[in-house]
Amino acid sequence: MIAGLREWAYRARWIESVRLPAYVVSVGNLSMGGTGKTPFVILLAEWARSQGLRTAILSRGYKRQEKDVQVVGPGAPLPPVEALGDEPWMMRARVPEAALLVHPDRARLAPAHWAALGRPQLVLLDDGFQHWKAQRDRDVVMLDATESLSQATLPFGRLREKAQALGRAELVVITRAKMVSAEKLQALRAEILLHARHKQLPVWKRSTAPLRILAADYEFTGFFRASDGQPCARPQEKSFLLASGIAKPQGLRFLARNLALPVAEELYFPDHHPLGEADKKRLEHAATRGQAVLMTEKDWARWAGFFQGGPKAYGLSVRLKFLDEGEALLRQFLAEVMEGACSI
Repeated sequence: MIAGLREWAYRARWIESVRLPAYVVSVGNLSMGGTGKTPFVILLAEWARSQGLRTAILSRGYKRQEKDVQVVGPGAPLPPVEALGDEPWMMRARVPEAALLVHPDRARLAPAHWAALGRPQLVLLDDGFQHWKAQRDRDVVMLDATESLSQATLPFGRLREKAQALGRAELVVITRAKMVSAEKLQALRAEILLHARHKQLPVWKRSTAPLRILAADYEFTGFFRASDGQPCARPQEKSFLLASGIAKPQGLRFLARNLALPVAEELYFPDHHPLGEADKKRLEHAATRGQAVLMTEKDWARWAGFFQGGPKAYGLSVRLKFLDEGEALLRQFLAEVMEGACSI
């Protein structure tokens, strides 16, 4: 209902969207959290770096502690995670060459900071599928294979919009694809095509293209020390405490089991959770039981300060791995982005 009213207001020109002087790719989702937006934005930013494209990431900075606009130019020092939020901080830490602007009204503020952002050719709009204030050229939607497209919208379900909104997308990436059967994955592909059969070109879309559907899963890439963030060999600890504050910690549990890590205890917090004093004591107490803490890279972005000189802890790094024809379809999509960004 709310999404429909907002769309009507944009179509009636009661709300105007911002046209940025760059090729804009939005990465978002239909459901609440845990679909793989951050890894995909990082993938796009790393690809853009390899192609020599000047790139900026615009993010709202969900649940960050500071509320003013934050602008980080290409190669500039990285502010503390409290100023940016864990996800924008992690994106920029992984790709220092990219510029970053963080604010809920990121699209409207970006033109005033265009020079500081390095006059980007490519803008990556993080969590942008519903951020219609920014006109965009391509929409990427991340879908978790374990979630249903038939569930209700907020506040009665986890969907931000009805599944028919997939008609606005040019690329749908199904994540956690290996956690469901081949039959269920095929049925989900068919359901996506059914909902997206009527392509939409709202006033905030500058162009559209045929829909591509990719399947992907998370691939483990290595361990790192939580004390300094540096890569390390497989830890030889006899026992681990799995600790995390992400939307869907079952993925971390699944990965730890696949790696045959001796997890003795699990401690989960809400998504984006900052460590309070009671939380820190629980983690310190684990060390007295001989347990090292194991976490995700996103958790480490928020908790790194505590583990500098704190209990022994390690992180797990992952990336998206595309299945079957996914790599070829992704290359086609990136070729379109490259052509568009170079024409700006």
